[in-house]
Amino acid sequence: MTLVEMERFHYLYERSSADLARMATFSAEGEAVEHVQSLVARAYGEIHSTRERRKRPRPLHWFFTVFPGTVRRHLKLLWIAVAITLVGAAFGAFAVLIDPGSKAVIMPFPGLDGNPAERVAREEKGPPTHLIGHQATFSAQLMTHNIRVSIATFGWA
Repeated sequence: MTLVEMERFHYLYERSSADLARMATFSAEGEAVEHVQSLVARAYGEIHSTRERRKRPRPLHWFFTVFPGTVRRHLKLLWIAVAITLVGAAFGAFAVLIDPGSKAVIMPFPGLDGNPAERVAREEKGPPTHLIGHQATFSAQLMTHNIRVSIATFGWA
């Protein structure tokens, strides 16, 4: 309802309630009293109702309608994010190309140290010794993290 319609509805509700009170003080026809009581009760329920109608999820509608519309509305920001990502990747590639020693500073991951061919050959020789006894712990941490992320993601939706 629009604001004007809601104001009118509330005005009619107040008038009906007042009429019902007047009807109770005088002897009025029972059928008329019941009819006005029914109207006032329905209006009260509409005005003071706190229930929300649940909408059933429609993932296909969201994927094919809502998501593309959101992307179109924020297309400039999307292009800015893509540009920032590409500039950062280009800077990192250029820095590593100019100074291979900067790789450890730009990407501080121990698995990226050295030559990739040597690392693959070392890993193919045998099972890694640094993981012995830690697979279960890592698996539990990974699963816990992924569950937390999925719950947080659904919480924002």
